[in-house]
Amino acid sequence: MAVSSIRRLLLPALLYAIISLACTQTPLLNYLGYEFSVVIALVGSCVAGMLTISTVRREYAAESDDAGERTRSARASLRSAVMRCTLLLVVPFVIILGNAFFVKNCSLIEGVGFYLLLALVSTLLSCCVAFYLAVQYRYARGLFFLLGAVTVVYAIGLGYFTPAIFSYNFFYGYFPGLTYDEVVSLSWTLVLFRLLSLAVGVVFAWMGILVARHSPPSGGGWRRTFVLAEILVRPRYRWLSLLAALSLGLLCAYRCDLGFETTNSHLRQKLESTFTTQHFVIHYAPGTWSDEEVRWIGEEHEFRLHQIMEEFSLRSTAPLESFVYPSVELKRRLIGAGSTNIAKPWSRQMHITRDALWSSLKHEMVHVVAGVFGRRIIRASLSTGLVEGLATAVVRTWGNRTVHQYAAALHEFDLAPDITGLMSFAGFASQAPSVSYILAGSFCRYLIDRYGIRKIVLLYQSENYSGVYGRTLEELVSEWRRFLKRIPVGNSERGAVDVLFRDPPIFDKVCARVVAERNEEARSSFERGAYAVAESLYETSYGEAGGYPAFAGYVSSAFSLGRFDSVTAAYGRVALGSARRLQYMDLFLLFGDAFWIKGDRETAEDLYKTVRVMKVTSSGAEAAALRLTALNRPGYGDVVPGLLHTGATDSMRLSVLDSVVSHDPANLAAVYMKGIVLQRMGSDQSALQVFRGMRLGGRDSLLQASRLRRMGVLLFRLKRYEDAKAVFWSSLNYDSSDVMQYRVEDWIGRCEWMARHAE
Repeated sequence: MAVSSIRRLLLPALLYAIISLACTQTPLLNYLGYEFSVVIALVGSCVAGMLTISTVRREYAAESDDAGERTRSARASLRSAVMRCTLLLVVPFVIILGNAFFVKNCSLIEGVGFYLLLALVSTLLSCCVAFYLAVQYRYARGLFFLLGAVTVVYAIGLGYFTPAIFSYNFFYGYFPGLTYDEVVSLSWTLVLFRLLSLAVGVVFAWMGILVARHSPPSGGGWRRTFVLAEILVRPRYRWLSLLAALSLGLLCAYRCDLGFETTNSHLRQKLESTFTTQHFVIHYAPGTWSDEEVRWIGEEHEFRLHQIMEEFSLRSTAPLESFVYPSVELKRRLIGAGSTNIAKPWSRQMHITRDALWSSLKHEMVHVVAGVFGRRIIRASLSTGLVEGLATAVVRTWGNRTVHQYAAALHEFDLAPDITGLMSFAGFASQAPSVSYILAGSFCRYLIDRYGIRKIVLLYQSENYSGVYGRTLEELVSEWRRFLKRIPVGNSERGAVDVLFRDPPIFDKVCARVVAERNEEARSSFERGAYAVAESLYETSYGEAGGYPAFAGYVSSAFSLGRFDSVTAAYGRVALGSARRLQYMDLFLLFGDAFWIKGDRETAEDLYKTVRVMKVTSSGAEAAALRLTALNRPGYGDVVPGLLHTGATDSMRLSVLDSVVSHDPANLAAVYMKGIVLQRMGSDQSALQVFRGMRLGGRDSLLQASRLRRMGVLLFRLKRYEDAKAVFWSSLNYDSSDVMQYRVEDWIGRCEWMARHAE
């Protein structure tokens, strides 16, 4: 390569070096993976476009009357540009590889795959596009950036007008959308799209060569456009042109089936079953629910809408669409957000997985209903803190506490960041999601209770705290903090905080994308019963990056394999030795069961009591209380762990429990478990009879409250709404915590709603 050519590469090489070095200091961009590759793809597209145009302008003999010379010089300029632009990609590649000595890179192969598919392909495509524009048009640079801008605008349009939040783009490759999902992996869809990108690049290069060969040097670029059109229909090129046009047509027609886009019509075809209520069209996959269950789901939608409209003092609302996906995998494939449930207020749509419907429906519905107060076009506030805070505030609870209780605990234990930063778009995402949601939700709930719903609605429209409240954001935050200091924070809140706020933001995680993908594969293996595969994958993830999900998955897999020594050893090595032992409380039941099976009832009892006292979740506390009831029951010690953790079906569990109860009718733990199994199987009347026949007496009050709440749900399902209300009220005699009072009131409101409106 000539000295002059090398000099021309110094500036773009320096640009690559500066950007790459900046990435090494930025979390999530500091190792060879998706984020780094997409940054280089964007930079590489611009660099390749400008470098190619300057190369063509310098080396292409455009004014020659010799068609052969024009063709040879055009090809040579394209080869030269491709070689130089490809060589420049070595600079960021070497820098990011060198950073692996300082920052862990868990999957070099996947990182190289992303780099080739995103950075390299985008560079090659840009070279070809820029080559064609330089040969054809005078203002090639402006047209190149205009073309790139058009593709970006198209991608934004897809995010706005279609359900999907992801986009595939010729210049940056792939964007997964703004979501809390951590899984961004290499896929055959991405490989296929990048192969098509290369094919598009080849077509542009071919057209550039045709222009160079057949177009006379005189005449403007637009005149050459018509010349090119005439060339393409000549007999010599007609079939190639037809093939290219046909391929483009097929690509457009089948873009949704290939996974490149998801339109509203395509999504409705995939979730082809529908159920219509007064205000909703609910889309779901066939076989998701029975006809009776669908009616319940429809009424739940209407009930939640009624609650939200009352909260906002609204009299009417336009129809909404609710898309319920049978699995995280299908949801990720269709719209790009797998485990993250989303709402699109501007299109009045909600997208929720089936398993998360009951916990997420109200939150996502608030986003849509509040759209009438939001900014035009996006139908939401420009402050992420207000968007998510308002929805969380309307829901009021999180886990087994109110949002105020958690916010007070975060401040008490010095774990709360400055909320003024959270109320901005970037600041909200800078913290762990649970922290941001809780603090923003508590703050918005305080504003609603203190100043009324009307003012926060005005704030949602304007983000102008001083104009709405006559106080700055900082002054309102100070008021809120003084309010939180009046909320009592007990010892149990320490454990709850450690559990729910243990997950750091993605920027603080090691190999976040790689580990998330491996853990997803491990989860799928576990659900299929391939426990050994799951154990190995989780163990690898934990060894490389640590993290609670990998550790929990490893422990669960080891337990399912019957490796109880490994489970108890993991407790002693990781949980017991941790300065924040309580962050592993979700696993205490599993650890306790392992110790129980091994005969160490004392340790098991200690673990169960911790879960029972801390009450991080109502289901966990109920399970702990049930185990404590059964722990010292003669002849029953080996039955509980086996029933809870084996792969037995509910029918098999019911058979074992029937046998135990027939021999020992006073065995309350066995009777209670039988009621749970019957309820899970949908035998509502039988389950109700079991729970009603129990006599817990002076035993655990929490278990008594849980039993009554289960009875209330069963009575509700049996449409005995007045009886259900009475039982729910009775449960407060045994557990009258703030969160339970709110949940009981919520159930009573549901009963009253159903009594008035259900068929």
